Amino acid sequence: MKKYMSDVTAFVLVLAAFKMTNHPKGSVVIVNAVSPGYCNTPLLNNLEEQLRAFLSAQVPLGRLGTPEEIASLVVYLATDEANYIVGQVFTADGGMKI
Repeated sequence: MKKYMSDVTAFVLVLAAFKMTNHPKGSVVIVNAVSPGYCNTPLLNNLEEQLRAFLSAQVPLGRLGTPEEIASLVVYLATDEANYIVGQVFTADGGMKI
């Protein structure tokens, strides 16, 4: 898990550096990131049920997220409606960050 967290941190730093890079005038570079919370994925499915229940209880919504919920945010960010959103990290964690 430490390796995963260090990879995520590195990605966010790369995102911030890329956002601050001077791009040629008129070029369009849109980079955003999604930081999901605990989700029903194979990584968590391998945990004991008691630990999964504990993690679910930590989420203010009282449940784990789904890959489809995270994917819907990613799909929206890829649409033209989101083309003014640049260099942001979106947290989808059921309210844990609040």
